Amino acid sequence: ANTGITAINNVALSLTNVERNDEGLVFHWQTENPGEYPSYVHVGNPPVIGDDGIVYGFYETPDIVSVPITPAGGKAEWTTEVAVPQDVKGLYILLSVESKKQRLFVNYAVDITDK
Repeated sequence: ANTGITAINNVALSLTNVERNDEGLVFHWQTENPGEYPSYVHVGNPPVIGDDGIVYGFYETPDIVSVPITPAGGKAEWTTEVAVPQDVKGLYILLSVESKKQRLFVNYAVDITDK
């Protein structure tokens, strides 16, 4: 499920795993910072859209949601969750990633239809 998105300060953002549980989905994120300074990569708590056309979860401005800092030359990992009924299929993550400069977000539809 590796997304391989380049975020702000050339930090690499990856979706390393997606798990289904009784409540919905758990996303496992990782950032890797090749730079000389620590960096935050704001993605918020992204919602998903299913093949039923319904958006599950709430959109939150990504830069106000707490994320770990990625140390210079290091990695950070964290999870986000969204409630999705078990019978909903054909899912895509509606992901906004801080890119190029602060508060400039690029939007992605990340295919997780196999989950």
